[in-house]
This record gives sequence, structure tokens and C-alpha cells, in this order.
Amino acid sequence: LNQVFMNILNNAIDALEERIANDSSLAPQILICTEVVSGEWGVTENCANFQLPSSHAPIAQPSNDKVRIRIADNGAGIPPNLQHRIFDPFFTT
Repeated sequence: LNQVFMNILNNAIDALEERIANDSSLAPQILICTEVVSGEWGVTENCANFQLPSSHAPIAQPSNDKVRIRIADNGAGIPPNLQHRIFDPFFTT
């Protein structure tokens, strides 16, 4: 998992650097949101509004069996004409 997170964060940093090169007024942000969930996987609104927290949340003991991790950035993003290829082996933007 360490390598997966490192790759995702490196991609986010690359996207931020590209966007900053085009718009220097941008305040670069990467958000990592975690939540403990139970039941079927689905989209929830708990992490939908990506905003950087002003303080740390208290750590509670989880009683459920799954953890959802969402990572978002305000970088350039992948152009729509390339998005269908993101799961192709060795594809890069």
C-alpha cells in the first residue's frame, strides 16, 4: 500500500505543478480523507465536499470492518479525451 499511496501522491503533485505553471494564483491543495464504513460499498457524502480541515479530528476506535480512503487535489486533471485509458497498463499522461 505504501507504493500505491506514493504513486497517487506523486501524480497529485505533478498535476498541481502543471496547473500552477498555468495559473500562479492557485493555492495548491491535496486532501486525504478517511472514514470507517460498514455494509455495501457506495458513494457517501461524508468526504464529498473536499475542504482542508482547520484542525485534527479526534481518533475513535473503529467498530466497522472497512476503511475508505479518498485522495483529491485541485491540479490540472486528466483531459476528458484520455480518461477512458487510465486503467490501460503502462498508460501515462
